Amino acid sequence: MIHLLLYLLSFLSPQEPEEVQSVPISLERYFNNKAASYSGEALNGGFDGAGRTYPSEENCLPTGSWKDKGVQFDLPRFWAGLQYDNIVAESQTIALPEPVEVSSLHLLVAGDWSDGASKEKILAEFTDGSSEELEVDVKNWWSIHWLNQGTIQCPYHFTSYKQKSYNSTQIHSVTLPVHSSASLGSIRLPARASLNALHVFAVTLTPSLRSIDPYRAVEVLNVEATSNWIDDHQRRAQIVKVSLRNPHSISAHSDVRAWIHEAISIDLRGLRPGWEVVKQVTVTRIPPGDYVDVEVLVQPVGGFRESKPWDRLGEIKVVATKSSRTRFTENTWTIGKVNGTGRLVRDWEHWRDDTTSLEFHQSPKWFDGAKFGIFIHWGLYSVPAWTNQGRYAEWYWYWLHQDGKHSETYNHHLDQYGPDVKYDDFIPSFDGSEFNATFWIDLFTSAGAKYFVLTTKHHDGFALFDTLDTSNRSTVSLGPGGRDYVRELFEAADRKGGIKKGTYFSMPEWFNPDYSRYGWQGWPGGLAKDIYHPGQLEPYTGHVPVDDYVDDLQLQQMRILSNLGSDIMWCDIGGANHTGLFASEWYRNTSKTGRQVAMNDRCGIAPDFSTPEYERFSTVQSGKWETCEGIDPYSFGYNKATKDSEYKSAKEIIHNLIDITSKNGNYLLNIGPTGEGKIIPVMIRNLLQAGRWLETHERAIYDTVPYPLLPELVLPSQNINLRFTRTTFSFFIIALMRPTSPVFTIPTRLPILPGDKIYLLSNKRQKSIDKRNGVARELELDWEFGKNEEQVKITVEENDTDEDSLAWVFEIRYQ
Repeated sequence: MIHLLLYLLSFLSPQEPEEVQSVPISLERYFNNKAASYSGEALNGGFDGAGRTYPSEENCLPTGSWKDKGVQFDLPRFWAGLQYDNIVAESQTIALPEPVEVSSLHLLVAGDWSDGASKEKILAEFTDGSSEELEVDVKNWWSIHWLNQGTIQCPYHFTSYKQKSYNSTQIHSVTLPVHSSASLGSIRLPARASLNALHVFAVTLTPSLRSIDPYRAVEVLNVEATSNWIDDHQRRAQIVKVSLRNPHSISAHSDVRAWIHEAISIDLRGLRPGWEVVKQVTVTRIPPGDYVDVEVLVQPVGGFRESKPWDRLGEIKVVATKSSRTRFTENTWTIGKVNGTGRLVRDWEHWRDDTTSLEFHQSPKWFDGAKFGIFIHWGLYSVPAWTNQGRYAEWYWYWLHQDGKHSETYNHHLDQYGPDVKYDDFIPSFDGSEFNATFWIDLFTSAGAKYFVLTTKHHDGFALFDTLDTSNRSTVSLGPGGRDYVRELFEAADRKGGIKKGTYFSMPEWFNPDYSRYGWQGWPGGLAKDIYHPGQLEPYTGHVPVDDYVDDLQLQQMRILSNLGSDIMWCDIGGANHTGLFASEWYRNTSKTGRQVAMNDRCGIAPDFSTPEYERFSTVQSGKWETCEGIDPYSFGYNKATKDSEYKSAKEIIHNLIDITSKNGNYLLNIGPTGEGKIIPVMIRNLLQAGRWLETHERAIYDTVPYPLLPELVLPSQNINLRFTRTTFSFFIIALMRPTSPVFTIPTRLPILPGDKIYLLSNKRQKSIDKRNGVARELELDWEFGKNEEQVKITVEENDTDEDSLAWVFEIRYQ
């Protein structure tokens, strides 16, 4: 009786919530590197060992106690001066002041290279003698070509010559979930990398809650007013993202009191005067140690257009309400108070040409949920369509000049075309005789793509759209038939519906004479020198001289593409630009028509998503990202040297998509048509096969979110290669290796409770129709816990998995 009374008392009215705990670890005694300087006076080689440094005088580097999305960090009190201010990883062991069980580690880090992220592993060492490797994606502190937008941003850094390099310079925040319930005693950093060494500026840990308190099963980390909206009864409702976590120890996984396991609604109190919540959000499942983001909709009471364009969010109280109650439980309780970030928007057309305004913009919900897009590299380079393996065929013109005499590219061109054929002589052969816009769009949608990005103009400056008076170097002015291929493809997409339209656009042009005033490193501008006829220059056919390349060509062509209806501005290379002016205009215009658009991280300012190329992140990213790579193993443009067997198979496509989706990314898969506009059969076959898998298993991919506690589980010796995704009401286990039968054992804790149902999604079952109601039969599987709920055992017969051969999906439906 006493035990029952104690149990019921645990559900009585909760106390006022405590602030989310985050415990910064002092790193000062481990500092061994000087990242920042005043006026470029580098100490001991500066941050990167080559004399480059962050600016201490710009006030872009926070000092002392600093909070980011609910996590408290301790940073140096002063960045100027001679004292070290960060750790460059060299296998140091950092001891915690006191051992403690933690749910996650939070780090402020940067890599000291400038051209591509790397991966490192930090070793978490526990007091029971065990350890766990925590993988870290080490993003560059700056890059010429793209913006690895970090939590901390400076507008420039100092070079070794004490000059300012106006490439945005970053420090990145990473969160590393810890999967052990043992007390953490120390962490060991990796050895120093020869390239892109890991630098650590701050470390904070989030302790686990060991005592079970049902009203502490959810707490608030952050509340952010986003730039996204939905139309609610013909009124625009803004999305406010609420970040929640369950602080209970994962050792409490078997105690349902430590879970959010029944529906609760999340509401916001304390909004600015004149604002109201128009739609709460329901949370159905948060196991111990887990994190979730949910979306609440808000609107201004008096409409959007008032005296000021936006309001600050201010201090917000987050309230939870249970959908069911008993006489012993409180129905509604406060789960946290936080100072919200972002802006409550009254005027959606109030975008300005400045970083503060534009950095508020984020990738739209449709982009976050789309997951899969098709990239198309098609241009003059598709006519010669050749490079030696391991390089980009679309860079054919560049390789001719970069590689020099007697290189493979030089000899290939000489053998195939002779010394007098210039690159622009390929223009008449780029005839689009087999281009069919409707067929292309049908193929993309059948492959399961939700958007496409067409290369409208590559670095050779040859455009596939009407460039009006900016240039005559286009298919409209020079190509056979004067066709505007961008318009044709966009019109076909609009007729089809259900697919978004994107435009790749090269910011510089290799050999445009007018780009020479902005030229840099490998992008000097100016006419190409004829490699076969020394002393002669190659033509730049269709060139129209302009006073200023950026003002009169680049900006104007970006405007043309936006006017054609582009949903994604996918820039490349960066460099000199007026992207701030373009983006502010674009966002204003699309907002008027109710369109939400996205811009990548290569346009020069305020990106919505990052774009690793032929690479992908290995951990869940807090910001949106998109991997781009070819179905060709090395090239975006069509390469005649690539064999059919070398193209990515449907299995590779699906596995890549699943892996990227599980880390909060999108997969932009490129195809390279021939100069005539033909998509070769092997590309079509593999895309369609991937599309058939997606048609049956789409619930596990589109509009899902990652499982940050464990996005993947790879144990080859146990035939385990899994990825995990989820929605509000389901959790998906995606097996990249065929599940064992008759029992498939998953050796980890999952967000599943007694009474939940598990289904196998398969083509076979979708084709099996119940004659009584016309609904596809689903295969419900028996399951049970194993090893103190640290395993889930699913009963699955071998013939049940026969239908699939690319990947197998088990759906846990919460009950």
